[in-house]
Amino acid sequence: MIRITSISIAVASALALALTASAARFDDRDTLTEILTLDEQAPLADAEETLETAEEDLAGAEAQLAAQQEALAAAQEADQAAQAQVMAAESTLSMAQESLTAAGQALQDGIDDMLPAEEIEALEQAVAQATTAVAEATGALEDAQSDAAESGAAVAAAEMDVESAQGVVDTAQAGVDMALAAVQVILEEIEGTAELVAALDDRQAFALLRSLNNAVHSGLLPLDLDVELLQRILDDDLGNREIQALTQGFEQEARFERLAARFEARAEDTGNDRFLAHAERARNRGASQKEKFLARLDGTGQAASGAAAAGSAAGETAREQARGAAGQAASEAAREQARGAAGESASEAARDQAREVAGETAREVAKSQAKASAGEAAREVARENARGRGQGLD
Repeated sequence: MIRITSISIAVASALALALTASAARFDDRDTLTEILTLDEQAPLADAEETLETAEEDLAGAEAQLAAQQEALAAAQEADQAAQAQVMAAESTLSMAQESLTAAGQALQDGIDDMLPAEEIEALEQAVAQATTAVAEATGALEDAQSDAAESGAAVAAAEMDVESAQGVVDTAQAGVDMALAAVQVILEEIEGTAELVAALDDRQAFALLRSLNNAVHSGLLPLDLDVELLQRILDDDLGNREIQALTQGFEQEARFERLAARFEARAEDTGNDRFLAHAERARNRGASQKEKFLARLDGTGQAASGAAAAGSAAGETAREQARGAAGQAASEAAREQARGAAGESASEAARDQAREVAGETAREVAKSQAKASAGEAAREVARENARGRGQGLD
């Protein structure tokens, strides 16, 4: 959190100095873009760090998979050699048995032909030697079969190790996909902000940057002014009064957020939970004040409140439910894909399906995470700024 805070404070200070150095020029669209994307900088740094870690994890998993695959290849080669030894031992035993059969038949023929005793003795020795050869060949075959059984078990174990390592790679790849999607979401938000700022007419750009001047110099940045609100400025052709109401609403929210952060810091320092209740009331007051200002954008306030509700808890809950439904449907599709396939091709198809699902859902999840990260970064800035002021809250 300290790193996030230091990034946000440093950028905010730089922006304040930039506005001061430019003698409060309110036509600088680059400065306006920097102010509007300040809340994305800390989440972007976090997302890039997460991506780097995920890529390192993937590289390690892939290296482990490669090592397991090499071990499997070696085990398979050893198993092939063991199987060859079994075949050779079987051939040797077969020949020994044939020799024993032939020697036994020769002895029987000699006895039938009433050969001399010395010849019968020689035939008996031949049978004894053939019998010994069969016994030795049988033992060699048993040893070869035992070695083959061990090598076969080694292959099976190596295959399980490869499968397990592949699972780790798949998980690591999903982590990279998720982290990359988070980075891309934030970059798209920043790029989208720059594009919308460029699309503002001079009157709107001037009014928006001037309306943010107080927030810049009073340490209220970052404000949660996202691309949806910029798009509304364009779509509704908002003028100076409406833009002032828009930014003042978010400025009020930031002021009460800073007050809430001071109460939270005080609660942490003293251990008194009553300050947390104060923080909650301050935060609710800030939300109420923001809606009050946004309601000025039209006569009834309903349309404005609806437009601003993109960042509200109800809107976020609806998006989370939609993401959950999409994730459930995607998971079911992946399971159906896995059930309908067979053998190794089924496993590969399931992995491909899982990667595709991860790519599709990661962006939705990343949007939620990026928004939550931006909000937490803003609260952390407020808490750090408030620590020096919290002693007076009793």
